[in-house]
Amino acid sequence: MQHPQHPDLLVLSRFEAMDFTAEAPYAVISITDPETPPAVLKSPPSCRGVLRLQFHDITRPQDGYALMTEEHARQITAFVSAWRETVDLFVVHCEGGVSRSAAVAAALAWWWNGEIDHFFAEYLPNDYIYALMVQTLRGDASA
Repeated sequence: MQHPQHPDLLVLSRFEAMDFTAEAPYAVISITDPETPPAVLKSPPSCRGVLRLQFHDITRPQDGYALMTEEHARQITAFVSAWRETVDLFVVHCEGGVSRSAAVAAALAWWWNGEIDHFFAEYLPNDYIYALMVQTLRGDASA
């Protein structure tokens, strides 16, 4: 089967992601708050991989909260690079499906084809997360 060079991106909330399945091969980037349990995701054979990360939806350091780090961005970049040739879809979810996941998806769309308007029109991407992801993706020559 021929897979697209640039898989589709789907932004979901935790609860939408918990019910999600697809027949086509896909991978999931699961972002949750550090104080919540991991999302319980379905695992059909078409789900090829899940990357689980925990950080809060904030834009600057705050006591008691976990800010997305460069390491998180590198993990996302490596995960996507590993799967993008073999999946048709990346599902990116966070708690609400509005800010963190939209920022990650927008950065990936920017990286692949520069088409980000949809994410900024339909969602409220976290500016810090988007900028950190774009910075990390720019530095990833292997992808």
